[in-house]
Amino acid sequence: MRRMLLVAHGSPDPRHAAVLRSAVAAVPDDLGLELAFLEHDRPRAGGRLADLAERTSDPVGLVGALLAPGHHARHDLPSLASAAPGRVDHLGLLGAGPWLHPVLDELVAGVGGGDEAPVLLVTAGSVRREAAAYLSAAVRAWSRTRRGGVALCPPARLAEVEATGETVVVPLLLAPGVLSDRTARTASELGLRATTVLGLAGGFPVALAGRLRELARAAPSENPVDLATAVR
Repeated sequence: MRRMLLVAHGSPDPRHAAVLRSAVAAVPDDLGLELAFLEHDRPRAGGRLADLAERTSDPVGLVGALLAPGHHARHDLPSLASAAPGRVDHLGLLGAGPWLHPVLDELVAGVGGGDEAPVLLVTAGSVRREAAAYLSAAVRAWSRTRRGGVALCPPARLAEVEATGETVVVPLLLAPGVLSDRTARTASELGLRATTVLGLAGGFPVALAGRLRELARAAPSENPVDLATAVR
């Protein structure tokens, strides 16, 4: 059976790894999915990828648990793939495309937000312009499915936002940590409703499995970041 390795950044906050491990454990076994990390948590991605590549004659599918194409997507993941002893298909990133729409809808509805509720998506983002452009396109794609407005908001600017009590704040993060805690506190101080992170939504494992199947079906590309982050 083909193996697939989902590589997350990792965090000193133990909740981060715990949430991702729980989501991966809920993914159907036929995907052969395992989880590894670039930093902080174990197993580390380089060692786990080497182990998998040595143990199987089939190519290992490498997927970044990243929502936008930043430094880790452009440098760390390709380096992992090229350093592995066996064949590795770099399939790209999870991204923030349509696979996340039902998860986002669930989170908003979970705090009482309807289809017309304005939404602020709080994300740490990236210093790379392509990441900002990609996330902006992803936001536009989701906003076309809703009647309420959707906007990106950097964490540092959330406290300055003028928003009505109907506004829902969503941390655009796969797992909890310092940023999600800070977002929840600021939203509460502003009298706004805040959701939990993506990975804690009940429908996240199903959406994740669907996205992984989509990536596995696509032919490996010489530019897998662009392939995986299309927001059609």
